[in-house]
Amino acid sequence: MVKGGRCRPLKRWGHRYRERDEYMLMLRVDDWKLGQKSEVFQSLVQDTYAFPAFQHITLYGPFRTIPGVAPVAVFDAIEAASERIFGLSFDIYGYLRLKGLRGQAVTHRVVPSEELALFHQDLLHSLTTIARSGSWIDRDPSIRLFHVTHAYNLRTRDADLICTKVRSCQAEIREGIVQGSPDENNGENLSPLSKKPVVLPDYAPLTSLRIIILKNGIIEREFDLPAHEWLTRQLVFNQARSAVSLMQYRKLAGLELASHPEQKDGSPFISSDMHLGHQNIIRNCRRPFQNVGEMDRVLQSNWNFTVGESDEVIYLGDLRYGTDAPPASTYLGRLNGRITFIQGNHDAGIADMVRSLQVTYRGETFLFIHNPDEAPAGFTGWVVHGHYHNNNIKQFPFLNMRDRRVNVCCELTGYRPVSLNTIYTLIQEYSGRGDLAELPVRDIRTTPAGRQIIDLPCKRS
Repeated sequence: MVKGGRCRPLKRWGHRYRERDEYMLMLRVDDWKLGQKSEVFQSLVQDTYAFPAFQHITLYGPFRTIPGVAPVAVFDAIEAASERIFGLSFDIYGYLRLKGLRGQAVTHRVVPSEELALFHQDLLHSLTTIARSGSWIDRDPSIRLFHVTHAYNLRTRDADLICTKVRSCQAEIREGIVQGSPDENNGENLSPLSKKPVVLPDYAPLTSLRIIILKNGIIEREFDLPAHEWLTRQLVFNQARSAVSLMQYRKLAGLELASHPEQKDGSPFISSDMHLGHQNIIRNCRRPFQNVGEMDRVLQSNWNFTVGESDEVIYLGDLRYGTDAPPASTYLGRLNGRITFIQGNHDAGIADMVRSLQVTYRGETFLFIHNPDEAPAGFTGWVVHGHYHNNNIKQFPFLNMRDRRVNVCCELTGYRPVSLNTIYTLIQEYSGRGDLAELPVRDIRTTPAGRQIIDLPCKRS
């Protein structure tokens, strides 16, 4: 044992370490909407120490390595557990109020995906032989409550204040005072002075692309899942590197196409609400793009890889948005297909727009309309719509089996058009099974080689 915290060289990494160093493992959660909630909570209390420096999900720790085990073993455990994983998904699902030894915490409850749960299990299995956690939760993983913390070490009165604010905002949403769709305030969020923590829905699917190693309270390295590459602190906060990570994730997840994704089945293609040219839609709808130019390029490319020049398309409105965006005619000139255009609330100057269209396909009746609230009373078929994006997936998922609705906003269809036959097939498959939050993009790809997971070389920057 080294006395006084003296350092030993760690040749593999080119820096020195202390045997008494303390570590934590986290998933990075970069989400503007959750950050906005934290700002609202922070404005309610005075204790600035009670708010995390960045959004995250704790995976393990705090812990120290077993004497004689170098920290490099922790890096190896992370690499091994994340093999063939290019992103870890989870759902934000309501709030948790937790009590600890130093006070209370207000958090968002996290429901891990099966992949995240298996990753965590594999990681713990490796760590138990090389590390000792100081957290009682890590000694019994079955009781862990995954969460994203907004505020911690709170006095009871401050926690009460935040929870009261949450409940009042939830009541306003239930009463219809505050709306959750970006279309209802011209695609923008409320001003900082009027923003409220649950204007942004309490339920949302998210994906983490980075695993953080925290050393003595400071970020040591981050493991980039799409590239399977270790990032230094300098690269962690580099915007250009973040853009590369997003691009790699889109391609591996099937959200940025490089070839035709599926065999043609002869049915029309359906899409809605691309909002081309709209910068704020990226953060409002959690789109995996760095800027509007990148978004426009990928959406148009995905469309043209999916739709042929002679294919029929039913587009359900809101093609472009914003004073700086090119006119609709410019975008339409770049898109393949014979397009029937259903008018959205942001569309103007487009010839031959219609308010709705009714089609019978394989014995099912479909009504195509931009806003499902405008569907005629008493209609008993399937309402295929846009307008609500991915901002209220509990009420407007891709497939709402009970209310017979299909939300084809591009965020829920893999940022590309989807064929009517695919919609029909999934309706038959999920009948009796409940709702489907979003189109299973990777499951329906039928390229000759099938879905490929690319093995990227593991590098350490």
